[in-house]
Amino acid sequence: MGKYDFDLELYDANPLNWIASRVTKGTRVLEFGPANGRLTRYLKEEKECLVDIVEIDQESGEEAAEYANNALLGKEKGDIEKYYWLELNEKYDFVIFADVLEHLLNPWEVLKRCKKVIKPDGKILTSVPNAAHNSIIIDLFNDRFNYNPTGLLDNTHLRFFTEESFKNMVQKDGWAIVEERASIIRVGETEIKNTYQDVPKEVFKALICRPHGNVYQYMFALSLSTEYLQGNFERIVSLDSTSYYQMEVQYDRNGVFTYEKSISCQIDPSRRSIEVDFEILKNSKKTLIYPLNCNCVLEIIKIEVCNELGEWNECSYTHNGVAVGNKLYFVKDIPEIRFDHTDCDTRLHISMNVIKYDFDDESYVELMNTLLYEQGHIRQVCEDYEKVVQQKEEELRQKEVELQQKEEELQQHRKSLQQYSANRRGFFINRGKKEI
Repeated sequence: MGKYDFDLELYDANPLNWIASRVTKGTRVLEFGPANGRLTRYLKEEKECLVDIVEIDQESGEEAAEYANNALLGKEKGDIEKYYWLELNEKYDFVIFADVLEHLLNPWEVLKRCKKVIKPDGKILTSVPNAAHNSIIIDLFNDRFNYNPTGLLDNTHLRFFTEESFKNMVQKDGWAIVEERASIIRVGETEIKNTYQDVPKEVFKALICRPHGNVYQYMFALSLSTEYLQGNFERIVSLDSTSYYQMEVQYDRNGVFTYEKSISCQIDPSRRSIEVDFEILKNSKKTLIYPLNCNCVLEIIKIEVCNELGEWNECSYTHNGVAVGNKLYFVKDIPEIRFDHTDCDTRLHISMNVIKYDFDDESYVELMNTLLYEQGHIRQVCEDYEKVVQQKEEELRQKEVELQQKEEELQQHRKSLQQYSANRRGFFINRGKKEI
């Protein structure tokens, strides 16, 4: 069994599935490099195609030959660049190169000779690995270019293509690209074991801004240029890439947050205003949100949860940042937001504004440190003022006590005077009666 022998999983997003979906039922197909025939079998049994194959690996080719109409196998007839396939004298609706062209010494000559075997309205369906994937560039930056058994730097690759170099090659040979697709695998998820942390910050920022830096393989449908120019084909391009930046939500299970109980989505923080919805894990009561996977300044507008009755309720939360006004500053740490909810809640809605993100500007950090110092100074001044106020209030209370005592003394003095006056009046009244 060869190293490219795998089962065909039609629900996976890979080039073979894309190619299989593009082949029309009941057509004639020439498939180069079929390996063990997983696609060959599908085209014969499910799409009722007549398939001729060319495979240099004799053992794998014999498996594929069970589903082929004609099979050219082995190091002689199965060598694409020895052109025995031209002797079949057939015209094909589809010619397939699924990750094959990069293994050829002279792929442009092979494409040129394909014009002899393709029908006027036929197509070449091909896929090629992207030699400009960010993971390759990261290794090159670090003076590494290591081959692997399979993948982007397969140790049997003789040619390497970027999107632009592939387009130049086929167009020079008289082919027009009528459809272009891409499969996406992010840095850190490929067979090349590196991450964005392996390059300086400024290089990292340049890489994540590359439009197709996460494209792992390109898929192209080619037609003869004459047919394309006559308007017989419509050009279709779909190269959706994946943002480096993401929001991750983790739910607790028995009070513990784990990656296994999490969900994430890619976001574009340059849009500033972000709104995201997530489903809430059943039986969880606590949620941990990583709004961005980098340092940032955020303005959290609202966090809401929806219960089983469809009622939305706003949640209060805690965070590991510094709050200044209505903004949260996460200068050195990845932002974390935590809140509690009930086990009846089913959905989570987060809305926030991204003020600044992924910065390493020393002046900004210095400004933030100054702001934190000033904030601490203001807090100290407020605490000192509070102490002065408390002291003055205590003095005022003492004065009030003294005043109360003076009022009581004065009241007692008044009573004494009143008693004295009453006694004196009584004396003079009694004296007057005696004289009379």
